[in-house]
Amino acid sequence: MSCKLCKEFYEKFPLQKNIDGRVGHKLENYSMSAIQCAFKNHDKLFSEENWNCQTVNLIRDICYEGRELPREVQYRYCEDMKYATINIYDILEVEGMALWVSWYKQRGRTDALWILDSLHNPRKPTEKELIAIINYYSKKMKKE
Repeated sequence: MSCKLCKEFYEKFPLQKNIDGRVGHKLENYSMSAIQCAFKNHDKLFSEENWNCQTVNLIRDICYEGRELPREVQYRYCEDMKYATINIYDILEVEGMALWVSWYKQRGRTDALWILDSLHNPRKPTEKELIAIINYYSKKMKKE
């Protein structure tokens, strides 16, 4: 199983053998390693075993430090590790206060995603919850 966006990516860019014999995706101007969806497990919760998951990449785009961030996003950089907290309290489809994200440099793996709130222990998000967050911030960032 994979998330919807990873399935679409695989359809558009199927795996191929590169010139050097490695298997990957051939994009227009370059090749990249095979993506590994973060939602391939049976419970559809985020998995740390991921590489360039298309849904998770859109979450990372919300907190990309190369542009002005929405005021609801706090970003920190510490010794090549990147951390962000995305406020989600206005998103009705997600029960929680914030999504905490961590990753190393600009590499393809996202180390952690946790939904935080004051009533429950931190928990891993589902694909559906991340899509709701992506949709909310996509609209918000277009307005700003």
